[in-house]
Amino acid sequence: MIRPGHLLLLATPDKPGHVNVATADEMPEPPPQNLLWAARFNDIETAAMHAHNRLCRKLVDIDQHLYKVATGRAIAALDTESLRHERVYLDDALSEEVKADIEQWSGYYTKRHHWANKVITWFGYLFVGYLLFLLVFGF
Repeated sequence: MIRPGHLLLLATPDKPGHVNVATADEMPEPPPQNLLWAARFNDIETAAMHAHNRLCRKLVDIDQHLYKVATGRAIAALDTESLRHERVYLDDALSEEVKADIEQWSGYYTKRHHWANKVITWFGYLFVGYLLFLLVFGF
């Protein structure tokens, strides 16, 4: 069953360099002090799965949804996800260095997604061409 909700990226003060990915039905008011980024998705379970897929190589603890990844990279990875979403929160206290990292990694993820789409499209064209070849020449 599709259930809308919010995907939250939280800093872990006791473990520097780690982030926690959480879900919530509603955006917490007021936002927790360790909240870095939040977005609303139409299907929160799918969003959580996509977030894990984007960050899986950085996984530290699956039960706590804990990842060892730079804050800027984590935010960019989740914010550039191709699932339709609306960013509802970005921590104002982020340093300029982290904001620059977000921009850099956003470009990386956008280019990677664009390149993957091109490769898949060209394989599709080749497959259709192969089928047409078989149809025309009767193999």
